[in-house]
Amino acid sequence: MSPRIKGLDYPKEVHPSVLAGASAAILRKIVRAAGPGDLMEPYIRLKITVDEGSVGRVVEDLGEHGGEVLDLDAAEEAELEPVVEESTYIPPQWLSPSTGKAAKGTSSRMKRTILAVAPLSQMLDFSSRLRALSGGHGLFQMENDGFKKVSSQRAMDILRELGRL
Repeated sequence: MSPRIKGLDYPKEVHPSVLAGASAAILRKIVRAAGPGDLMEPYIRLKITVDEGSVGRVVEDLGEHGGEVLDLDAAEEAELEPVVEESTYIPPQWLSPSTGKAAKGTSSRMKRTILAVAPLSQMLDFSSRLRALSGGHGLFQMENDGFKKVSSQRAMDILRELGRL
């Protein structure tokens, strides 16, 4: 039994709000003593499928927005339908220089898959950017990739955005 101070009357029951206040004060003290810790940011994993001609622009865009390319998958040849000369109009080369290239099924028919990770905050408008970069032919899938520690420069940017600097 703990020693009692003379003249003080100890309550047999303590009100829950007193316990909650004391618990909050203790928890605040412990958290302050532990320090701020690492700043973490949510990342997503992307699987992007684009034409061969758009790969460079998409990879560059990912790099500019904090993404990291993990793999460039092997090119997959798209199924080409045979061209029937009698029923298909093919403009002359002088009228459209790209026509000869597309008719032969070169780079515009090749598909590439890009696997990448990127911070979620930088990929919120990726659908619009991909549409612009790939001429409307790009596809992508995304899934959660967890949290990663941010660089000191990115931490300063985040704190500035939150008004803490």
